[in-house]
Amino acid sequence: MNTLESLRQQAKESKTELTANDIRDIISRLAPNELNSLILDEETPVRRYEYCYIHARGQSVSHKTEVRTVACDEALEQQINTLANAESERPYVKLADNSLIEALDAAPKFNTEGFLGNARKKISNIVSGSAAIDHKLVDLTLADGQLAEQQPLFLIKSSCRIDDCPRCEGKKIIEETDKSGIITKSECNACKGLGRVATVAFLTTKISSKEVSILLPLNGEIDNLKESTFETHKGHDTTPCRMATHVNSIDEECYDEYITPYLEHIHDNIGVDNALEDIYYRIIPCYLFQYRSVLTGDYRAAVLVDPFQIPELIFNLTSTGSKLATGMSDTVKGIGQFFGRVSQSKGHKERSDLLHSARLMIAVTVSDGSVSETEKQSLLASLDGLKVFSSSEQQSLIELLNGSDSNFLTDDDYCFKDKDTAQTTLIRLQQIAAAHDTVCDAERDIIERLRLSI
Repeated sequence: MNTLESLRQQAKESKTELTANDIRDIISRLAPNELNSLILDEETPVRRYEYCYIHARGQSVSHKTEVRTVACDEALEQQINTLANAESERPYVKLADNSLIEALDAAPKFNTEGFLGNARKKISNIVSGSAAIDHKLVDLTLADGQLAEQQPLFLIKSSCRIDDCPRCEGKKIIEETDKSGIITKSECNACKGLGRVATVAFLTTKISSKEVSILLPLNGEIDNLKESTFETHKGHDTTPCRMATHVNSIDEECYDEYITPYLEHIHDNIGVDNALEDIYYRIIPCYLFQYRSVLTGDYRAAVLVDPFQIPELIFNLTSTGSKLATGMSDTVKGIGQFFGRVSQSKGHKERSDLLHSARLMIAVTVSDGSVSETEKQSLLASLDGLKVFSSSEQQSLIELLNGSDSNFLTDDDYCFKDKDTAQTTLIRLQQIAAAHDTVCDAERDIIERLRLSI
């Protein structure tokens, strides 16, 4: 169950900065094999981006005043007075049932048409007597913490009154004298002989609800990172927390510092002046870093998404063949000049020799079960030129490099068409094996077998 404190704590934790070494440690845990085929750019700072997933719900209230004016008998007058004089601090009385409405519907309607002078003015004062509505003092019904869609009617106490009929002045009859001086008496047709007129004012309430989900990039967007990536990082429980209450005499807001800057955007989606606002938010940190492919030498971008909760690594954000501006010093150039490029050897014009050479060098690199940074640098320098292979062939080599041993080698890998190519490859294998302090038995076996086959 989410709480305001748990949301704040998560947002606070997401502010952590990471270095290239932190990224390397995380890759070693999440995708240890991937680490073999890349060299992290430690000179270009890791850049932290923030995305905020928001699930917000707003409920707004609108009231409409309805006024009924009817001729009333004693029973209706007593019913109205009982409600209007109820002992309550609230100016609006919640009707428990529809009995008053039914009684008003059954009573004769009082029509002001045809009345002139003081009588009409008196009726007008009765009808227009409702006061301004204070929405916060209307005792609305809640269900499971939310405003119920169906709300009761409320009687506006201050706007309910019962007066003598302005036409018959409460006498129930009308006396009229004709030209002959004869007085006739008839039932007052305005109040239907009841003598009293009731004006009753009600509030009808409409509840409007709006619920949205939003993903906001807070400090820029990462190119080629799909929005669908964040579906698995929005959190297991996205139930919103109450952050604003403006109903039933409660006037509270508890937005925190992490969500306040984005309230305007939230209110653009769920509306303003809400009676209730429930908001869930989750800051999803993303760390953009750069690396170089060991096999192709390309500079690429990768992103570590949500490392503290549901970590996910996404490599090769750039399109195939594109290169990034990078601060990585090209340390492999010196190694490349020392080793020379395998592809420049005369015999490596034959693709089969080039493929055997690449497979052998990868085998020596992974044979001891771990790949050091110096081995990767050496391998990158030695394999420069493998772009002559198709993308699928390159991918197959990457999969070999991401393996944990050299068991993929076959007898054919030691068969070269050109002796000079085999000799050059042997030198490369020896240099790669020497890139770390010791040469393991597996490395020594591969090198010795190639030497004996030349």
